[in-house]
Amino acid sequence: MPAIKLSKAASKKFGKDKIAEFKKPIPKNYYNLVNKLVESSQAFRPKNIGQMSELVPEFLANNPDADHEDWRDHYNSLYPGRFDRCYEIDMNYVQDQLPKCGLIITDDFCDYLSAWCDNMVYVYNFYGFYYQQPVIEAVATHKGKNYEISSIIEESKNIDVYIGNEPYSVKPISWKEHSKITGMKIDSHIKMIYYTTKKDGIEIEYDD
Repeated sequence: MPAIKLSKAASKKFGKDKIAEFKKPIPKNYYNLVNKLVESSQAFRPKNIGQMSELVPEFLANNPDADHEDWRDHYNSLYPGRFDRCYEIDMNYVQDQLPKCGLIITDDFCDYLSAWCDNMVYVYNFYGFYYQQPVIEAVATHKGKNYEISSIIEESKNIDVYIGNEPYSVKPISWKEHSKITGMKIDSHIKMIYYTTKKDGIEIEYDD
């Protein structure tokens, strides 16, 4: 994989790994189960929670210095009660499914389910798009190609951008470990861009 570095001088999107810094912790022994239940419930699909690939970039375009707490306030003022309704759908599904697995709902489990949903909407989505644009621009420049952000349908297939004519998915380097835990896979024809945030910039590697 070719590797490049987006320096602090080249972009304001640098510093600590903000996802790692701000996400609510979930123990590994809970993470996979919670992830599968949330995915199966479909409570936080775009039709319920909103099309994040449109909402977050639009918010960032108008508020380039915002952080995830600003995004939380904006989202909840734009869609009051929507997050809570999605979480309620999720919890109802979990209460139905856990006993079928021979498990009971504990206070700890409820806390981790809440943390997972909060992380996804307010932290992962926000900082994913926060870093995505400068990363895409850096790779396209390095390859000497134009780029086009994918459509909503293409995004649902894990394609974030076309650089030249090649489809790419953009992920933080931590996604490699996440995919091992969850079993998540991306089609082999889709090329990958991975990035790591550092104090002095963003390190990027990508499939050529």
